[in-house]
Amino acid sequence: MKRKRGLRDPLTIFGFTLLGLIILFAIFGPMIPNGLKDPVEEALKGFPVHSPPGTEGALLGTDEAQRSIVHRLAAGARISLFIGIIVQLINLTVGVFVGVVGTFAPRWISSPLMRFTDGMFAFPDLLLAILIIGLIGAGMPAVIAALTISGWPSTARLTRSMLAT
Repeated sequence: MKRKRGLRDPLTIFGFTLLGLIILFAIFGPMIPNGLKDPVEEALKGFPVHSPPGTEGALLGTDEAQRSIVHRLAAGARISLFIGIIVQLINLTVGVFVGVVGTFAPRWISSPLMRFTDGMFAFPDLLLAILIIGLIGAGMPAVIAALTISGWPSTARLTRSMLAT
């Protein structure tokens, strides 16, 4: 039987390195000097509103509103990391709680709870997320709720299966 390599696995090292670079970019991306001029003034002079990559002051160029693509990518990375961490913390909390209750609670509590968890797998995750966002509305709380509601059942089932053995 082969022994697991753990943290010495090259793919694990690559994944942690990539995640670290994304976190560093999200933190320090807004500190990259901008050097862009006023877009209204540039448009009045007849310069194109959109700047290609490599333009002075804009490493990856700008969009139609003269916003730096680098700064927009850094802002998107911060938002994505925040949502991902919050969703995983909530999934872990709810999933472990439901799994523990499903294992150690009396049968009249655990059986309906685990059947509800199994029923959550009947809905496709993407359609459930679209339904939740449609009901709640757009925005970060709706995305967090949609991803959390569609994600906790797998953690609950895994917790219950590990505790039941």
